[in-house]
Amino acid sequence: MKVLKYSFSMLLAVAIVALSSSCRDEALNPTPQWETAVHGYAELIASNNAFSTTDAAKAVQYKFRWVSIDNANTVSKIEYYVALNEAFVDKDGNDRTARHGDKLWKVIEGSNIAANRAYMNESITQAGVYNLFKGAKYNYGNGSVDVFTSNGRSEAKPLIKADEVNIRWELTTADGRKFFEWSPGICGETPGINCNVAVAVK
Repeated sequence: MKVLKYSFSMLLAVAIVALSSSCRDEALNPTPQWETAVHGYAELIASNNAFSTTDAAKAVQYKFRWVSIDNANTVSKIEYYVALNEAFVDKDGNDRTARHGDKLWKVIEGSNIAANRAYMNESITQAGVYNLFKGAKYNYGNGSVDVFTSNGRSEAKPLIKADEVNIRWELTTADGRKFFEWSPGICGETPGINCNVAVAVK
């Protein structure tokens, strides 16, 4: 009799396990299904890697590529944004940074975009930066003033050594997803990946 009870208990346990397995909803599986992604990488060209205060016509050149590591994505649109930041000392003698904004500079679409991992050559001039930010105003401590008529600037020579121009990108893939923000670890610590390029003025 004990043997029969034991066998019945075993059969009942097996039936419960089988039933629970057959009724499991895979949609409730907690294991995440990671999406594929794309990233970018830009590199300044050594011979033209900074703006010049003595030659405003000199363009800064860089090369850019997008990468789909698993080749599962295609980038259909690239948007370049430019930020203009200026270091200055306020009236109390403190180091400050004037952030003059982040502007859409250039859009590349469709067949004008190179293939996965292929570099594209780009360039930007001081005139291009000026056209993006002309009319910008900032309060350096004594009231709001026009950025390009102060601190020794002019339309002909719009950038000064205190400036830094930052170029970043947003990538749209053929399936409609947009990639515009990556983690600091990816941007700063992974070889072959960055999220922006900073251009100095010398």
